Amino acid sequence: AVDGLNNLYFLTSNKIRKINATTTVVRTVAGAGTCTWGLTGDGGPATAAEMCGTSGLDIRGTTAPNSYGC
Repeated sequence: AVDGLNNLYFLTSNKIRKINATTTVVRTVAGAGTCTWGLTGDGGPATAAEMCGTSGLDIRGTTAPNSYGC
């Protein structure tokens, strides 16, 4: 998925990753890379959340902060 600033987002290893369109730096924006099918990470930072069985990505908003859905 691509946001309004042309940043590219993709799913990998139970994470949402972002490639910055300007700097080409890749970073994790959500997901800890683990999956136990629990609710680990609820109420905490997005990068600490467990993401299991992701099959799609939806970017909402054209400026930061965006919201992500899988």
